Amino acid sequence: RPATPKTLASLAPAAEVASRSLPGSFSTAPQDWLEAWRCVALGLWHLRNGHHAEAVRWCDRALLLQDEEESRATFGRIIRGWARQRAGTDLEAARADFATARAAVDRRFATRLDYSTRGYWHDWLSARLLLQEAEASARP
Repeated sequence: RPATPKTLASLAPAAEVASRSLPGSFSTAPQDWLEAWRCVALGLWHLRNGHHAEAVRWCDRALLLQDEEESRATFGRIIRGWARQRAGTDLEAARADFATARAAVDRRFATRLDYSTRGYWHDWLSARLLLQEAEASARP
């Protein structure tokens, strides 16, 4: 269940600190996996607050880091696709993000969940739940 407006408002100072802690611009790739996860978290915070363009920008930035952590990239694609869908912009790209994310989640859940360089089991579980929420919100 998504956070309440009161909870989201209480997270605004943390989101501001996280945003200011990231050097460079939106065209600058995160320096490491921690910065990339911070970008994804900011994308989710903006999505939950209805700032769809900002959510897309943060997820785009997170996806600039090319590493083996597939769970984080999957999270970013879910959030970015959902933000595009909610905004009603670039719907083909939103469908592509969801399809890529769904394939990654299905592939990961086809085998036993454990730690790998592709992400921790709890990251995959969270991604699966977020994807289910996004898909449910798209149904009429």
